[in-house]
Amino acid sequence: MIIDTGSGNLWIPSIECTNCNVLHKFNKFNSITYKESMLSFDLEYATGNINGILVQDRVTLSDGVSE
Repeated sequence: MIIDTGSGNLWIPSIECTNCNVLHKFNKFNSITYKESMLSFDLEYATGNINGILVQDRVTLSDGVSE
């Protein structure tokens, strides 16, 4: 997961990414809230380019249980 602190975007590499060198990847088949759009993107960052399709999903960063 890459948190872009300059925007409201959350970049999570997909299992379909063949050149993403990360341990964990997003699997849309494991989500019941996943919604795919027909909108694609291609962005250039200082560290390289990224491209893909825009999707919407519900993300939980904590289970809400505190100790």
